[in-house]
Amino acid sequence: MEGDQRKGDLNRKEAAPLGEDAPNPIQTSGVGPWGIVIIFMILYALAYFDKRLITLLIEPIRQTIHATDLEMSILSGTAFVSFYVIFSFPIGWAADRFSRRNIIFWGVVSWSAFATFGGFSRTFWHLLGSRFGVGAGEASLMPSAHSIIADIFPREKLSRALGVFTLGAFLGSALSFAIGGALLSHFAGQSRVSLPLIGDVLPWQAVLLLASAPGIPLAFLLFLFKEPMRSGRVAASHSEPNSSSNAFFRRHWRFFALHFSGFSILSVMTSGLASWLPTHMLRTFSEPIGHAGLILAALQLTVGPAGMLLTVRTVDRMFRAGRKDAHMTFYVVAALILSCAGILVGVAPNARVAYGGVMVFDMLHGGFLPVAGAVLQLATPAQYRGQATAIFFVCYNVVGQAFGPIAVALATDYLFASEGRIGASIALTCAVAGPLCAFLLYASRSSLRSVLAEAE
Repeated sequence: MEGDQRKGDLNRKEAAPLGEDAPNPIQTSGVGPWGIVIIFMILYALAYFDKRLITLLIEPIRQTIHATDLEMSILSGTAFVSFYVIFSFPIGWAADRFSRRNIIFWGVVSWSAFATFGGFSRTFWHLLGSRFGVGAGEASLMPSAHSIIADIFPREKLSRALGVFTLGAFLGSALSFAIGGALLSHFAGQSRVSLPLIGDVLPWQAVLLLASAPGIPLAFLLFLFKEPMRSGRVAASHSEPNSSSNAFFRRHWRFFALHFSGFSILSVMTSGLASWLPTHMLRTFSEPIGHAGLILAALQLTVGPAGMLLTVRTVDRMFRAGRKDAHMTFYVVAALILSCAGILVGVAPNARVAYGGVMVFDMLHGGFLPVAGAVLQLATPAQYRGQATAIFFVCYNVVGQAFGPIAVALATDYLFASEGRIGASIALTCAVAGPLCAFLLYASRSSLRSVLAEAE
């Protein structure tokens, strides 16, 4: 009798509803749930640092390898995304079955090594290979980190926890602008830079080499905690033996299709502006890259995190108040405001007005990944979260991170046929993407309410 009761208790814990607190060995691992989030935030900052730094180096790299804007958009977006996509599905599958902590560790080691290789590159093809490797390594972080965070926080705090994790994007982006800009200013006027143990390299190569150095040491932070137990491994309403991920996703295809497409279209706008913003400030307003980098870094470190934390707190409060479609409703409105801010950046008459548009943009755009990630974790049974997150980030990267920079470059090279019209290209991209995103997210609200009702 007692043995049967214990077995029943274990089964109930294994089938805990999504997002509920479950007994978890991570609570006694030393760093605690918020410590885990901080470690993930640091690694996400590292990932964003390596990802965004190249956008600050577009002009010096372009002059060295004699590349077009379209070729540079491939290096800053498509090359990274292509291998991110290729590796996302197997890594998402592995994250649902093996140690997520170890998957992240080897991913960090991998992308840091390829980032270092980029610093030794002197041709388009060598840089392309480096960006391929960085993309493959970074594919390990999001599915595994989101899955772990969903296991160690209750559902009403999930947006906030993912929001703190996403602060890494602001931190990494700001540091890439600040450190990259400072190093470029320091190396200004030098044709070659001498680095210990390496020798003479070009200034932009020195920036890439110095920036990639902390990656592998930081990966060892992951061993400060143990792999957490997976909570709610089977959703209460899907505990039948023959259930499968394919059946679940087919049953709720409308929600996932609208979620993935809506937030991916939003990423077209955010990545298109972010990738070309330093170049826009240089070409349109003759702002030195170092100066623009410091201003953008200051905005990323102040306005961005404040806006993101306000966003996730607002969404969590709406959700607790019974607004089950809070995540989508908030970004229906936010997407339209972001569109207007992006247009302002592109058509601004001077740098001061452009920076004002960037400030509004930074207030709202940083919250969309934790909000999109949180609602995805809430709607998806625990044993499918790695796959769902991987699919989302594939869509997010293919549609947004790859096409966003290319959309701006294509408009500049072929529609406006002038490097000086890059601002108009940014404005056009935002004018199209914002309303389309708002429409898709608005259409997703009823299907979201249905899938959440089933999960409960």
